[in-house]
Amino acid sequence: MRRAGQAVGAIVRLQRLRAVREPGVAVGEIARAVAEGLERERRLTGGLAGAWAALCPAELFERSRVVRFTAGVVTVEVADAATRFRVDRWLRSGGRAALQARAGGGIRRVMLRVGGTRGVRASGD
Repeated sequence: MRRAGQAVGAIVRLQRLRAVREPGVAVGEIARAVAEGLERERRLTGGLAGAWAALCPAELFERSRVVRFTAGVVTVEVADAATRFRVDRWLRSGGRAALQARAGGGIRRVMLRVGGTRGVRASGD
């Protein structure tokens, strides 16, 4: 009888040690979340982020990003005041016209905003 009790105790201990664990986050869920984030950004910017990347000078692009495009107003977030000044100069010297031509003429105004949560663009963006 004692052996049966020991066997049951050993089985219970073994079951606790080898309990089925809940699976972690699947790669598919992470990929889906990233895709949804990119889709949300595309909707918010109306596809202008690609035009901004193609037209904006590299040193300014690294420190700025298009965050919104609504009712003809493009909102661009820049890292600091110096970058804001340089982006403003670039826009006034033909950058806005090039951006407008690339966007099909739907841009009425480009608004620059300093700061935000990201500051300098990460290398993966």
